[in-house]
Amino acid sequence: ISVVSTICFFMSYEYIPVSLITTLEFGLQLIIVTFLSIIFLKEKFNKKTLLFTFLSAFGLFVIFFEGSKIGNVNLMGLVLMFVYSFLTSIDMLFLKNLLNEVSFKTITFFKMFGICFSMLAFSLISGGGFLSSILLLDLKTFGIILLVVLFSYGNRFLTSLSIFKFGPSKTSLILCLIPIFSSIVAIIIFNENLSNIQYFGIIFTV
Repeated sequence: ISVVSTICFFMSYEYIPVSLITTLEFGLQLIIVTFLSIIFLKEKFNKKTLLFTFLSAFGLFVIFFEGSKIGNVNLMGLVLMFVYSFLTSIDMLFLKNLLNEVSFKTITFFKMFGICFSMLAFSLISGGGFLSSILLLDLKTFGIILLVVLFSYGNRFLTSLSIFKFGPSKTSLILCLIPIFSSIVAIIIFNENLSNIQYFGIIFTV
């Protein structure tokens, strides 16, 4: 599941602007995880929790659709992101059961190990000069890649820990803060401008 969802995620970058991916990703995950938790894990949510959940998702979708007016969003990108979010949501539910028997450290290791080698195989099969591009990397770019890998591992590790401590539905709600932090970083570092409607969406999400 992690392998296929990761491939869908990176392929969606070709069809959806990077700045919009996180908002769509976590908005979809929040809705899907909530429904799947009710159906399969028999979790019970009070009206207040459900209200806050859908308000957060609504805020993320507001940010996304307002941003999509500026950047081109392809239908294929939306399909890939939906498949990714659906598979990731199922993965989170499976993790909840696995973490009762296996350490989240062990699960994170095997997930990252499988993703790395499957992405390597996928890159070699799809072509695009994968090996030659690695050989041509300069030291700075290689360092940035290692930093991204470290952050990715930390993300998987902390997500597994959060699922173990709080469960998939609460974890997906916490993850909604990621697009907010991304927007703040984009404003501070990249001098990106957000519309009033997008600020409205941020307020709803928080």
